[in-house]
Amino acid sequence: MSTSSIRIFTLALMAAPLCSLGCGSGTSGSPTVNCTVDNWTVTAASYPSGLTLTSKCSPYTVDSITVEDGGVLTIEAGATLKFSDNTVIFVGQSGTGKLLVDGTAQNPVTLTTQPNLQLPGGWYGIEFWSGTASGSQVTYATIDYAGGNDDGAIVVESALPAGTVTLDHLTINNTDTADGAVPIFMGDGSPTIACSNCTADGTNLTH
Repeated sequence: MSTSSIRIFTLALMAAPLCSLGCGSGTSGSPTVNCTVDNWTVTAASYPSGLTLTSKCSPYTVDSITVEDGGVLTIEAGATLKFSDNTVIFVGQSGTGKLLVDGTAQNPVTLTTQPNLQLPGGWYGIEFWSGTASGSQVTYATIDYAGGNDDGAIVVESALPAGTVTLDHLTINNTDTADGAVPIFMGDGSPTIACSNCTADGTNLTH
């Protein structure tokens, strides 16, 4: 390949959208090949500085994400994740895990289903387990078509200390209430998570 061809090829790579080069950001080696999240497990060993799913790389196609063993997952403002059937974000199921859904008023995060699954319960939702790390948050986000686990769009599986998770400015729509799911489900009946400025299908939530 000539020098001019190499230069043109390099410039083309620099100008390419992030998704064509890889998704997410982290320090554990090369980024992923495309914008499909296929049952990823985020740990401190695999992503020492955490993993960020970016708005430039969205929309993502997601087949579940597990955040455990010291892992930190950040979902950037403006990102959209489209979940497949029977999929979930698990946080702190084994060891500790931290989830940061960092939407803003101008650029909220969207967590929804694939277009062919846009019915209540099209995916499970977010599940916070006993290993959820303090400082986890879901802010300025829309959660659509969740509750396929028959529990809730957001599930707290184990009692967590107050303040462990911050929920703020959430819009939760189309939860699978017909099969018993609720927008926010406390597995042990203890309301340890406050939800500020949150609505479900247009109704204010109080937790």
